[in-house]
Amino acid sequence: MSKRRRLLLSCASILLAIFVLPSCSTVEFSDESRRSVRNVEIDRNVSVSGSISGNLPEIQSDSRGAKWFGTWITIPVGVFFELFDYSDNQKNARNAFAAFLEDSEIDLSRMVRNKFIRHLAGSRVFDSIYAEPGEAHFKLEVEHGISDGFGLRGAWKPWLTVVGTLESPDGEVLWRYEAEVTEGDARVPEVQSPTTQQDYLRRAYAIAVDKVTEELVEHLTHG
Repeated sequence: MSKRRRLLLSCASILLAIFVLPSCSTVEFSDESRRSVRNVEIDRNVSVSGSISGNLPEIQSDSRGAKWFGTWITIPVGVFFELFDYSDNQKNARNAFAAFLEDSEIDLSRMVRNKFIRHLAGSRVFDSIYAEPGEAHFKLEVEHGISDGFGLRGAWKPWLTVVGTLESPDGEVLWRYEAEVTEGDARVPEVQSPTTQQDYLRRAYAIAVDKVTEELVEHLTHG
């Protein structure tokens, strides 16, 4: 795929994603909740959704719209198909990326939950974080992906967003916060070839997970 086609596909995906990605409203952990909630549990099921921003032919297949991005004259046709097929394209891309991560033994659900537990235990905010059932429970939702910077960087970097929510047994939200590491974060290393350097990709994701979960617990602890 040429740089022009890669750039057009990346731009189209980003612009379309703006209209479909959910937003998160922060809820502060009140002093009253701190006093009343002393034993919590962390849901074992972590919601995870991943995507690729760029072109990895080893994982992806060209969409119907991408085939029309060869010349400037046919670009409008390609944009039309990208809009029309957006839902199916995103589903196919997510499934392919998830299968690649599974084969590479990169389990974001387990990584995020385990690291969150470690930071939470170290904070000593609660008397117990293993209560079953607890006086409240944590839910973790993960959005993540890898990006090649519109094909201009020459390397890939993961990005990661985690929403943490603490809910009472009756569903009241006691705390909610969204933490993220963007693809431009200098703390996360680049990976030249994700499909052949899975160990490097796993290490980059581990760093991103550590930073994001640390921020979540920091906000829970100090607001």
